Amino acid sequence: MPEDTFGEFDPTYAFIPGNDSPGSFRDYGTEFVPIEIVSAVGELPASGLPGDAEITAGLPTGLESDRRVLWYVQETGQYHEYQNGNWAQASQDFVNEVLDNKLYIDMPNNDFIWFLNPRRVNLGLRFSF
Repeated sequence: MPEDTFGEFDPTYAFIPGNDSPGSFRDYGTEFVPIEIVSAVGELPASGLPGDAEITAGLPTGLESDRRVLWYVQETGQYHEYQNGNWAQASQDFVNEVLDNKLYIDMPNNDFIWFLNPRRVNLGLRFSF
């Protein structure tokens, strides 16, 4: 959402400013890159993982070991990444790639239902007496 979405009012929830609109989607065959949000740098988790996530092979209960996760710090407006056991500001090239290609949008894994048309087709016979 644009940064001025809420106008003079305080946002009702933490959000990352952007230019998305309903119907925005990630292209077919591109890798999902989650973006987590925290209020301040001090809230970045020591493990580098969101919530109770663990590095596991058996999804959906965890993350792949090579999954990159971006963290947006609302206080500074910067993106951070946990690399090699340390927090660092994320590479601007990587951030631009994620934002420009909308890699942070999590679509259903079954891409054949992404744009399923909700029209109804009814076939039948009607008898009137």
